[in-house]
Amino acid sequence: MSERTALGGPDDLSEPQQRAVEAQLFRLADDEFVQAERYTFWQVRAPTLESDLAISNNAQDELGHARLWYDAIQQLGYSEESLIWESDPADFQHSTLVELPFEEGDWANAVLRAYLYDTAEEIRLDALTESTYRPIRDRTSTIQGEEEYHLEHALSWLDRLAADGE
Repeated sequence: MSERTALGGPDDLSEPQQRAVEAQLFRLADDEFVQAERYTFWQVRAPTLESDLAISNNAQDELGHARLWYDAIQQLGYSEESLIWESDPADFQHSTLVELPFEEGDWANAVLRAYLYDTAEEIRLDALTESTYRPIRDRTSTIQGEEEYHLEHALSWLDRLAADGE
């Protein structure tokens, strides 16, 4: 980490810093939560049993990542209920890429979107390893290990689909 002041936890944040941390955490958590929900669409619809299992595992990982980020938000005074179950859908701060529903039967679209999301997430997580806010920095390495598998899965399918000729 550079010479920026390290922030250990919520008590170290000024009001503007807390707003910035909250904004980042909500985007991280909501992306993962919505992405997990989108992956569940493909359970029992993926082209192979192996893919069904892989996408189910990816969905479970994304829910776990969302929980890690939501836990960090809870340290700022929010409750789990208010973050997820009582939130108005319009209040979620996820990216448009994870929000869009999949077209039924378009596995190539799902693979490409997973690749794009996981690539962008890899870049975002790499940047967050240098976060001055410890709760973000600490969670990042845990999530990165699982996200490597997600990207590998998407790349493997991209290769298969590109070799198909269709």
